[in-house]
Formats: sequence, C-alpha cells, structure tokens
Amino acid sequence: MPKIAGYRELTADEISVMNELKKAEASFLKIIDDLPKSLPATNLRWLAIARTDIETGFMAMNRAVSRPDAVKPNPSKSD
Repeated sequence: MPKIAGYRELTADEISVMNELKKAEASFLKIIDDLPKSLPATNLRWLAIARTDIETGFMAMNRAVSRPDAVKPNPSKSD
C-alpha cells in the first residue's frame, strides 16, 4: 500500500484514537451549528471564534497522535 508523503503508517490503536477524536469533533461542531437555532440571540462572531479554536484544537490532537513529518517543498530548478 503506498504511503502518503510526509505521513507514517499508523497503528490500529492510533487509528482508533483518531476516529474517536473525529467523532468528538463532529459532536462539538454540531452543538455550535445548532446553538443559534435554539438561542437566536447568540453572538455569531464569538461562535465563529469558538468553532475555529475547536477545529484547531482537534487538528492539534490529531497531529499529536499521527506525528506527521514536516513536509519539505521541492527545490525549484533553475533553467
């Protein structure tokens, strides 16, 4: 099976943890999406900030588990 550039092969436990993180993230984002429906006076700017911060936090947790390599750009060729 080909490897994705910059990523290592994950163990079954790591895959399981990452799948749980994806479920938890989806649950939090659903709460954010539903909040203005149940409380129309919700401040949408702060809700957007919350969404961004939650997405950033979950991305950081996934990267902590997957530990991807730093992807280095290809050097440009001079003609």
